[in-house]
Amino acid sequence: MRQNTLVLLKPDAYLRRYVGACVLKEFRENKMFKIKAFKEITPSQSLAEKHYEVHREKPFFKKLVEYLTLGPVIAMVIEGEEAISSIRLMLGATFSERAAPNTIRGKYGIWDGINVVHASDGEETARYEIKLWCEEAGVKELDENSVNYLIDNYINQWFKIKVDNTLKIREICRLISDGKSRIEKHELELFKLLREECVDSDENRVKKFVKIIADTLQG
Repeated sequence: MRQNTLVLLKPDAYLRRYVGACVLKEFRENKMFKIKAFKEITPSQSLAEKHYEVHREKPFFKKLVEYLTLGPVIAMVIEGEEAISSIRLMLGATFSERAAPNTIRGKYGIWDGINVVHASDGEETARYEIKLWCEEAGVKELDENSVNYLIDNYINQWFKIKVDNTLKIREICRLISDGKSRIEKHELELFKLLREECVDSDENRVKKFVKIIADTLQG
């Protein structure tokens, strides 16, 4: 059955420009899928809250919203045969450190839910999320040539950077998560590693990125 699903390259993929280009390249080259909509947008607080509405009463709701509003995202509507389950398989486990090495999150996710990409988890969710992002973020279906132009332009601009510090960042997170070190000892190192990847982000945004990682590790 052919399905439509919403896929978001989250701020940790977008800001880490090479990582974002790598993820987009995987979707662009996968012939199972047709990318019908593509838009770069910075989510508002309201949009992020509505996107995570199902988690509103949970203790991590605020962190989810802070994470999604850290910076711009790339919102895509993707069509394909059993697209919902196929794309989620392609992404890997929700927690980056548990994702298989050959999946997108296994390759590029940082830790826990800082996992690079969101994809709808079912047909009802997909309908809700696509409608939400179309109405509140102006995501709309484009012709194939326009979509391919936007994606190829992004890849061509950022793929050449070749800076990916995922494994170094994840190892720091593992040390802290295992109780072998403290976040305070690594904040500057994390900042420097992310600064190398987030080539066109200002220092304040990178510092906020480090804080989101720290908050995640501290529960």
